[in-house]
Amino acid sequence: MAMSRPDRMAAVVFVVVLALPCGACRGKWQFARSGSTPTAQPISGVPAEVVPATTPDAGREFYYCHWDAPGVIPVGYTEPAPAFPSYAESVFDPSPLAADESPYVPLAVDESPYMPPVVDESPYMPRRRGGQLGAGFGRWFRDVPSDYRNYYGWNSMRDLLLGVAGASLLANTSWDEDFNHWYQRDVRSTDTDDFTQAWKVFGEGQIIIPAFAALGMLGAISEDRPLLGRAGAYSGRVTRGYMVGVPPMLFTQFLLGGSRPGETAVGSRWKPFDDDNAVSGHAFIGAVPFITAARMVENPWAKGALYMCSGFTAWSRVNDDRHYLSQALLGWWMAYLACRAVDETARQNENLIFTPLAGPGITGIGVVIRR
Repeated sequence: MAMSRPDRMAAVVFVVVLALPCGACRGKWQFARSGSTPTAQPISGVPAEVVPATTPDAGREFYYCHWDAPGVIPVGYTEPAPAFPSYAESVFDPSPLAADESPYVPLAVDESPYMPPVVDESPYMPRRRGGQLGAGFGRWFRDVPSDYRNYYGWNSMRDLLLGVAGASLLANTSWDEDFNHWYQRDVRSTDTDDFTQAWKVFGEGQIIIPAFAALGMLGAISEDRPLLGRAGAYSGRVTRGYMVGVPPMLFTQFLLGGSRPGETAVGSRWKPFDDDNAVSGHAFIGAVPFITAARMVENPWAKGALYMCSGFTAWSRVNDDRHYLSQALLGWWMAYLACRAVDETARQNENLIFTPLAGPGITGIGVVIRR
């Protein structure tokens, strides 16, 4: 039985529809007629591609617009085309296509303008070394006031007074001198001299303090390098320990007025404002790097070993008969309090996080407090 022209046209469109890729077939199809060349608009922000093809009947041309994403695919003809049902109604229906009395099916087009994603095309500008150094110093001077608040808080002042009270029991009795005589007579040897000589250098403030300050600045301008960044963070904390601990240590030396072994007839007894050796400066300076490292590590064995090493410089001063035991212990104790104050600042910074905020109608900085 001969097929009418509309039926033949419907069969052609049906074959074209079935030949399209499966991904495109899952979208919804609608049909519309245009002029000699269909004018397609983007649907849901997807560009269209107009592809010419020919019908097997009388060489008449028709066009279809293929969308690169699931959406509406309009089909148009160069001359009036018969009406067809929507693809959603017929593509999965094996029954013959039913004719629609209306001449055309309106094409639903999303008329909202296509908004391409905003891409930051500005080139990456690495931070200048000078800016990194300024940021490093900025962090130091931001954290140092917090270090001082922690050091001069009630807990540190209480512990400092307890340390001074314990040292006074040794210094103002015969215990300091008795221990000194026993150690120099029965313990000191060439082996202890050789061992403690290697640790005495850690108490040389004119060498150690500038070295750690320089390493801290180098790390501040090399934060993007893991090794230098970690070394800089550690050296920065050591330097801050000296900044917060040296002034009270010098004041305590002068306030208590103790003298070195053999300098005066009163021995280790304190004479306020008379001398400046009641606190061992070598013991203080040599202990800060090791106590800082001990408070930064988590392994208990490493922590214990670093704490033990922090006392070797203080031991060297007793071994060399340059300080009494009370003076060496008080220098180590003040170093511990200074490092603890710096560590408390670091922990406060970990619990206080600043983060930028940006959203519809809001721009600012958010503060997150961990409890």
